[in-house]
Amino acid sequence: MKISLNWIKKYVFPLNMDENKISNILTDIGLTVKGMNNENQDFILDVEITPNRTDAMSHYGIARDLYAVLKFRGYKVHLVKPVINEGFHCNNKSNLSIFLKRHDTCIRYSGIFISKIKIEPSPYWLISRLRSIGIRSINNMIDIIHFVMYELGQPIHIFDMDQIEDRKILIKNADKNTKFQSSDKIIRKLDEEDLVIYDTVKPLSIAGMINHIKSNIHVRTKNIFIGSACFNPIIIRNLRKKHSIKTEAQHFFERDTDPNQTIYALQRAVFLIKKIIKNKIICSDIIDYYPNPISISKIKLRYKKIINIIGKKISKKKIKEILSLLEMMIYSENDQYLLIHIPSYRTDVQREIDVIEEIFRIYGVHKIPIHNQIKISTLPKFFFKTEYEIQKILFEQLVCFGFQEIISSTIRKNEEKFSSLLNSFLKRQEIKILNPVNYNYQFMRSSLIFSMIDCIEYNLKNNRIKSNIKFFELGNIYYKINNKFLEKTYLGIAMYQKKKLESKN
Repeated sequence: MKISLNWIKKYVFPLNMDENKISNILTDIGLTVKGMNNENQDFILDVEITPNRTDAMSHYGIARDLYAVLKFRGYKVHLVKPVINEGFHCNNKSNLSIFLKRHDTCIRYSGIFISKIKIEPSPYWLISRLRSIGIRSINNMIDIIHFVMYELGQPIHIFDMDQIEDRKILIKNADKNTKFQSSDKIIRKLDEEDLVIYDTVKPLSIAGMINHIKSNIHVRTKNIFIGSACFNPIIIRNLRKKHSIKTEAQHFFERDTDPNQTIYALQRAVFLIKKIIKNKIICSDIIDYYPNPISISKIKLRYKKIINIIGKKISKKKIKEILSLLEMMIYSENDQYLLIHIPSYRTDVQREIDVIEEIFRIYGVHKIPIHNQIKISTLPKFFFKTEYEIQKILFEQLVCFGFQEIISSTIRKNEEKFSSLLNSFLKRQEIKILNPVNYNYQFMRSSLIFSMIDCIEYNLKNNRIKSNIKFFELGNIYYKINNKFLEKTYLGIAMYQKKKLESKN
């Protein structure tokens, strides 16, 4: 996802710091930044965002996260929310109705009717904002829709109001064998499983992602309807795959968007329309269909659990400060725990461990010391686990401390003379293969030591690893004792460190 740094600076100010430093801070808080391109003195960040972080899939969303980490680190910055009309209200009652046939497909649908608009080219500031993130300008109305979508992360769509029969919007599944000619001039065949926005006669849009060619706005359009919806993301995902739909709105719709932002996005769009259109527009009241409002998520956060997970004691004052910056409001507390409200836009935070992860992210991973010693719990429960579970625990612990796993052959070379010496010391007998594929490899390995040494030697000779080496292997060894064949699982750990020679004057 492309992010304009100049765009973000509209919400977080003053942001007077080196662009590379901002890139590093974004990386610290979990947003992978691929690179920066200088385009007309703006810096375009190519940010990778995991699918669960829908709150960061917009300029304001990233600005909100950036503000939290900068404020916590002591920078004197302010967060400014995108402007809407204060006390937004229109005196014209809407004569448009919205009907929803299935509540499991559409969580919320909001809309507004605007008349006396004028379709014309967008102002330069709007064109340049969209161009900076690779969006081509079409006209002032479409550009505002795209601007709000990338600003707030809320997809919205627009129809020519004069093409809506009986001024009724119906959100339902399509009729069987419905032909839908979309704005990309492709005729799609819809069935009863497809979610479609209808008027009383014809389909207007496939779930707000792509419009019917007749419902699109054009140069002569005077009246428009703007819809802001929150659909079931699974249904949107299936629609996109089934009909090969690829639009800007689809990218946002198929993720868990915040249903409590639909009206705010409409208000923002109306504010921008009023700002760029010279003649006075007339807008209706916002129509809102929200049959089952989502409940506020409440999570119990234990101080002791934070210490156990992070491995360091963080003061209660700092924990509360981080929660406040993340807009997670405390509504009850005592010495042992906090009860907190999770904002609706944080759809990824659903458990106590998710809140601890957020605290850890803002506090800073680099502030947690890593010990040189490997510590493992020897609680009685450990010994009642299966061999696979024990191996998994060992694997995870070693990887966390920087070790790399190697997998070597269970058949050893014949020339490993030290192997026979080791076996005589351990009173083991080697197992010889009766019909070897390669006569240079005739014995089953009776130790992990020599294969690990070979691996270190190979990597050093080929300059594969220039720094210190930390390897481990979980594997089986084979040997005989008193003519009894044995196969056992062993853990081998190998470390190699280069010593720097001190120069003598």
